Amino acid sequence: MVFGMTMIKVKPSQDSIAYQTIQSIKGVKEIYRIFGEYSFFLIMDAYVQGDLEKIVDEIRMTGDVVEIQPVLVTDDSDLASLWLSESKESALS
Repeated sequence: MVFGMTMIKVKPSQDSIAYQTIQSIKGVKEIYRIFGEYSFFLIMDAYVQGDLEKIVDEIRMTGDVVEIQPVLVTDDSDLASLWLSESKESALS
């Protein structure tokens, strides 16, 4: 399992439509509205990195997307080790 995180910018005044469309795409697990240069922060998951690329391609084809930042990719073992290290630090505090 791999996870991808990215930020996207959509056309002005298309936030609501883009949010609903992107949220319905298989593999998009979380979508957050953000303020600033980009409109949304996305968390996606897939079995392999190639599937993440397909998700990003599908997002691009929605027609409302102006820009997609490069996707940061990690696998679930990276997330698990990060969580464990944070838990240990909290326990020591």
